[in-house]
Amino acid sequence: MSFDALGLSLLVRTSALLLLTAALATLLRRQSAALRHLVWTTGLAGTLALPLMSLTLPALPLLPAALPSASTVAGTATRAATESPLPAPAGQPRAAQASSEAVTQARSVGSNALLPSRPAVAQSVDSPDSAGTALWLAYGIGVLLLLGWIALGELAIRRFGGRSAPLDTGEWRELVDELRAAGSVPSRVRFRVSDDASVPLTYGILRPVVILPASGRQWPLSHRRDVLAHELAHVRRRDCLTHLLGRIACALHWYHPLAWLALSRIRLEREHACDDAVLSGGSLASGYADALLVTARTMRGRPALAGAGLAFARGSSLSERLRAVLDDGRRRGSPRPPALLALAALGLVATSAVATVAPRDASAADPPSASTAADRSAEAPSPNQRIERDSGARVSARTTAAFPTTEPPGGGPRSSTVVERDDEWPIATEQARRAICPRGSEGRERTVRLTGSMSITGQGSASDGKDRYVAWTGADCSVVIQSRGKVTFNESETDVATLDDGALFRITHEIGRTERSYRVSGRGSRLEREYRVDGRAAEMDRAFEDWRGTLVLEFIRRSGYDAEGRVRRILDRDGVGGVLAEVRQIESDHVASRYLGHLIAIGRLDPRSATDVLEEAGSGIESDFELGRVLVAVPTRLLEDEGVSRAFVAAARTIESDYELRKALDALLASGPPSPEVTGRLLELATTIESDFELAELLVGLAARGAVTGDFDAAYFAAVATIESDFEAHRVLSALLKSGPRSPATLEAGLRAARSIDSDFELASWLVEVAAAAPLTERLRAPFFAAAASVESAHERGRLLRAALATEQPSTGLLEDILDAATDIDSDFEKAGLLADLANRGLVTETLRPAFRRAFETLGSRFERDRVLAALGRRAI
Repeated sequence: MSFDALGLSLLVRTSALLLLTAALATLLRRQSAALRHLVWTTGLAGTLALPLMSLTLPALPLLPAALPSASTVAGTATRAATESPLPAPAGQPRAAQASSEAVTQARSVGSNALLPSRPAVAQSVDSPDSAGTALWLAYGIGVLLLLGWIALGELAIRRFGGRSAPLDTGEWRELVDELRAAGSVPSRVRFRVSDDASVPLTYGILRPVVILPASGRQWPLSHRRDVLAHELAHVRRRDCLTHLLGRIACALHWYHPLAWLALSRIRLEREHACDDAVLSGGSLASGYADALLVTARTMRGRPALAGAGLAFARGSSLSERLRAVLDDGRRRGSPRPPALLALAALGLVATSAVATVAPRDASAADPPSASTAADRSAEAPSPNQRIERDSGARVSARTTAAFPTTEPPGGGPRSSTVVERDDEWPIATEQARRAICPRGSEGRERTVRLTGSMSITGQGSASDGKDRYVAWTGADCSVVIQSRGKVTFNESETDVATLDDGALFRITHEIGRTERSYRVSGRGSRLEREYRVDGRAAEMDRAFEDWRGTLVLEFIRRSGYDAEGRVRRILDRDGVGGVLAEVRQIESDHVASRYLGHLIAIGRLDPRSATDVLEEAGSGIESDFELGRVLVAVPTRLLEDEGVSRAFVAAARTIESDYELRKALDALLASGPPSPEVTGRLLELATTIESDFELAELLVGLAARGAVTGDFDAAYFAAVATIESDFEAHRVLSALLKSGPRSPATLEAGLRAARSIDSDFELASWLVEVAAAAPLTERLRAPFFAAAASVESAHERGRLLRAALATEQPSTGLLEDILDAATDIDSDFEKAGLLADLANRGLVTETLRPAFRRAFETLGSRFERDRVLAALGRRAI
């Protein structure tokens, strides 16, 4: 394997392993930080083992073959030479062509050459070129620089520790002795104190050292206890070891952004895990958050020390740590031994799998023997005979082709019929198209320079404002077609018919070391045509005409030349099936979408043929943007048909872009309320949309059109549950209420779904809307007040309870539930306001008085008590 191939292989495998790690960490986002830290560490450490495992473990040939062996290439080249669909140029013996092509194909690593080439010395595919050597040199320099930076940091932190003093006396020492007596300090830990330290710092793997700031003596005891507990958590978790492994992995993969992302996640989750350990030990979240803030204000940065040691507070992650510390619902436990073993086994299996997957060896299959090849060659017709037969099939005066056609509207069932064609319409066979320029393996296509600043590798088109280029390349071949000005082609689309003044059309085809060129210039119908092979004028024989016709048609297909006119001509002659057959021959998604767009815009589609068009678009167009253009172009009259709507949704399912998918589905919804079957498919499709905004837009559109009936409640709220944005979740739930009266079952399901909303404001707003939309019957009260219990804001809790109270004739059960919920309001002002509203409305009956008294007794403010009593019109309850 060459140096550049080895580097690419390791890059792909490293990317696969880190992407698997990121996916697993995302799945565990609701688990403890300690578990996620372990996942990221295992994945990044696995990248260190990948090179060794790739060289030692047996390869599993699961991927497609990469490059064939030399013997296989030589055999293939010989057979291609004897079976070429085009004849050799005039004057060159067939045997000489076969020998030349065999050498050329061996050099081009298996390209199925169409044209002869001069003999050339075979080149080794595995020989590293100068560019690959330069890349490896740059990689090595980067690794050495980063490893040197790591070594510098380790040396600097040890020098810093050497300048610190042993912790013998003082407040820090007393706290350490207290924790050591309680068994909270590992015996191997050493403590030192430094006047230069601004925050606590831990370093060392075998003998950890905790450096405490001398200024920390001024901190309160709880502050010092929390800080020390955090650093000891680093020691118990052996974070210094995992930190060093992560830095070394990033040094070896310094070019890979995913490696640096993994290291940043390791750092953040490590600090979260230590914060969780402190809080699990009994520290108050509010006090620990204050300790983080106070310590961060005094921090002074030292780049070398910051990379080598584990500092207590970093400004870059402080805000996220504070949010995590104050999150009461966060899981803070450590992984148990079974989980650790399972994760270790999973990491080993994943790393081994990524390291052992390799391309299948193309040389494993035995090539056919020489005798078999000779017999096959003897039985096959001559090249010239084959050309005549194929050409006759393409350009005979009257040819036939099987195209699926569509019956007129209201006709019988569709059938595949044979369409008679009286004109000379060319059909370039797939064999001829591939033989023009065989594709190379990925990454091995030739690069062609079009102008001084433009080049193309693979396939594409470009323009410099004057000339337009269409080009495609293979492993050892290229085709460049240049056009300037207005060019028109003959009816059979095999050659240029007219050119405007100053216009030009030129084909340049290189394969191996042979070059063919065809140039047309002139004005109007007075054209000059020039055909050359390797720079010399050549005869325009039948083989030339076949070559030219194939490439002219390819230019028309790849450039989208006269797309609308071609669609109309094919449609008139062969129907919708003919247009779809032509679209299947087009490789460009942009051109294919133009053809289908013109086919739709012409307006001759019935529901059955529109279904065929949508099926072709969904299966053939890979570009999300281009497929979206086709779907949006489908008119409303067709989307009203059930079959067309189903085909539309099936095609939209292949779109990966959330924006393009939602835009296409908006076009479907614009045609009117979808049928129940289509609604079900849309809700199923909604669960694949990752963007909260785009998903909300789709769900709001469904609700606004009355498509969400009781049968779809479960699917609708399942989609709502995937929305992380509280604002968007509230917007979707509100749209459901605004679409019309909802059944108690739907409201109950919506109240349960709303409990996933974290924002007090958004959740309270939704509950207010529910209270205003429907009476809170006994069935709805339980889910309503269960959702209200998760609202922590006193203001928002009071707001939603006042909304529940605002019903015209609240039942006693509802009032008791309101008073029970009021007892948990922290604000005396909000609680007293609610109680005063009850009193002012005269709702405090004898039956309600016990519940009212319980809520009243939780008021601590004398002023607010008096306010409630004044509303009751008495001095006591």
